[in-house]
Amino acid sequence: MFSAVGFNLFNKENPVAMSFTTGFWSYAAAVEQARLGTVHNVLPTVTKDNLGISTLPEEKDWHLLEKADFLHYCDNETVTGFEIHDFPFDKF
Repeated sequence: MFSAVGFNLFNKENPVAMSFTTGFWSYAAAVEQARLGTVHNVLPTVTKDNLGISTLPEEKDWHLLEKADFLHYCDNETVTGFEIHDFPFDKF
């Protein structure tokens, strides 16, 4: 299913996506989508070895791109218990 997102939303010429990697599921999605294009992690402190964040970092700590084909995030990371209640859609 994660590949389907990339297949449908990536630009064919220069595929780039932004990912809010906040836990297991968003990490798994980013890995799968990276097979099809470039995936930029908006939260660089979150890595494969550090998936257990408890709060969304402040916006000043986000590393956003000026242009991307899509933004992926998981609002409910069931493995670690992290949940985003109010995603700031107005920033995108």
